[in-house]
Order: sequence, then structure tokens, then C-alpha cells
Amino acid sequence: QVQIVSFGPLCVHPDYQRMGIGAALIEKTKSLVEKMNIPAIIIYGDPHNYCKHGFKNGIDYQVSNMDGEYPLGLLVLELQPGFFGRKKWKAKQSDVFKFDHEEAVEFDKNFKDKEKRIQYSQEIFKIQIRSFLRNTQLEVSST
Repeated sequence: QVQIVSFGPLCVHPDYQRMGIGAALIEKTKSLVEKMNIPAIIIYGDPHNYCKHGFKNGIDYQVSNMDGEYPLGLLVLELQPGFFGRKKWKAKQSDVFKFDHEEAVEFDKNFKDKEKRIQYSQEIFKIQIRSFLRNTQLEVSST
């Protein structure tokens, strides 16, 4: 068992997107984790947003979810090159990500009312964590 770091969801208000805020948050996190001598960051996220920062799908490091599957949205940033090697790994999410929906509703009552909406990015994320990759090799033959 190895301790890793996870975070998310990372969101930037639309009025402030494309200004480098998200990238700065990711880079700061990477820097902090490297100083802690932790070998990797493993998150669930949109590859479009994270691969440009060095994240790869878990299948590339043989890091699966606890069911042995490789969700499209399971992303790994290896901070110690070669750490994962050739072994198979399973990423277990911290219990901090588990919550009681009713408790969350009660907690939200402490804040000013806001309109609840579903963003298209939430739908994309739901698709990505239910879409799985398979480890296959392409065979080439000559005739």
C-alpha cells in the first residue's frame, strides 16, 4: 500500500477561465506533493483538462479502480518516474470522498440560496467514469 494524493473537482468560475488559474492550482499541487515525497497524484477528471499537465490514463501505469477496471476518467500523474513499474495497482479513494446526501443538503442551508444547475461538463464526467479502457495490443502481420 502506497499513499498518494488526490484532489477534485477543480473548478474555475467561467468569468475567470482561460487565465491560467486552473493551471496554477495544478502546478502548485504538483510542487507540494513532490516536496512531500509522494510518488503520484491520482484523480478522476476530464482528460482534456489534465493530460496537458502530464496526467495519463491509469491503464498506462496499470493503475485501476478497486474493481480492476480502467475508467476513462481515472488519471495518474507519476511524480517519481518509473515508480509504478510493471506491477498492477488499484487506486482506493479516500473515505473523505464519501458523503451522506442529506447531510450535504443540510450543510448547504448555511449558505445563501443559489440556483442549482447541471453543467454539461458534469454530464461528460459521468460518461468518462463509466467508460472503460481495455489493455489490448495491436498485431501486425505481413502477407
